[in-house]
Amino acid sequence: MAFSGKITISGQQSNFVSAFSEFIRFICGDTSVVGRDWSFVSTQLDTTSGNFSSIAYSGTLNVTQNNVWMDLPTAFVTDYTFTRDGNNLVENTDYNLDWRLGRIRFLTGSPPYTVNYSYNFKRFRIVVRNTGLSDDENIYAGFLMVSSGFDRANIITRGFTYFDADGDFFNVTTYGSPRTTNNQYPCFGFWTGAIDMWIFSNRQRIIVVARNNTYYTFCYVGNIFRFGLPSEYTKPLWVQTDLWTTPDLNTTHSVFFDSTNTSRRFLIYPFANTSGYIIGVSGAWTGSFSMVPTQNNTDMWQTVAYVSGFRRVLLPTYILSSNMLIGTPDNVYFIPGFALSAESRFQVGSDYYIVFPNCFRTGYADFLAIKEE
Repeated sequence: MAFSGKITISGQQSNFVSAFSEFIRFICGDTSVVGRDWSFVSTQLDTTSGNFSSIAYSGTLNVTQNNVWMDLPTAFVTDYTFTRDGNNLVENTDYNLDWRLGRIRFLTGSPPYTVNYSYNFKRFRIVVRNTGLSDDENIYAGFLMVSSGFDRANIITRGFTYFDADGDFFNVTTYGSPRTTNNQYPCFGFWTGAIDMWIFSNRQRIIVVARNNTYYTFCYVGNIFRFGLPSEYTKPLWVQTDLWTTPDLNTTHSVFFDSTNTSRRFLIYPFANTSGYIIGVSGAWTGSFSMVPTQNNTDMWQTVAYVSGFRRVLLPTYILSSNMLIGTPDNVYFIPGFALSAESRFQVGSDYYIVFPNCFRTGYADFLAIKEE
């Protein structure tokens, strides 16, 4: 597993754009590192009604060495101009640009020197791919920023068992799950204040936990560990977040922020059938699920009680679909909150875990632990 530690975004022009950029840079930024080697399959400009069209960035880079990649303030760099000594630089002659990751390297000139830049950040529908832990089970994850462009954004999260580069991000129902009846999709959120972000990524799934102030938001997209042979239960792709929204901000479902809505649920406490979904493949999986032991099959939230002084233990969680246990999330555990606090890090044997609360709740039964590797 690749683990980023804590990435802190603070004092940027638009913190939510910077957080999204750092997330994409992390999972796609180093093909030599497992978990950071997700590859781009599709990048489609999004023009959904009600969202901002672009955000302008400008500034100066101090170049101390040629042929070294440097990060621009954001990913998804478009409409760009780079100048040195008042002269426009020529792409692929004076510099190379990885516009999706927002990285540039300069090829000419004698360092040190300065380069002025001007560009727009634009919103793209992103689909990335990895190979699964077996290296032969492709997993596709999709992300789209939904924002009014001011102080917060949702990241719509999609999952696909297959995605063509020209595919429909929202309506691929053969290889992905459709939207809900009221056109909502699972998402996690970023805000404009200081953002702390944890990313746990390997070849079969991506986990993101982000915190603004005391509020947490969450995303799991990718495979679970199946209970059965791969030939029996193919591609157990699971998508779950703590928020849902529509891509069109002109609707009543707008951008979430520090909501205290009690329908919000973290991974171990899904809410009804609208906190996540399993990608259906030839009827092997269904969209109806529960989480064991914290949720029963009628979708009621179950609090797991512990007596005072009960020893802290890690408990696995299981996904129940159509009254059948189908699998367990990858390295995510339920843990009693006794003597714990948010973001605690502890060791069991040679393994380390980080503790997060259920959205904004801090009761004994509201914590989970994610394993570092």
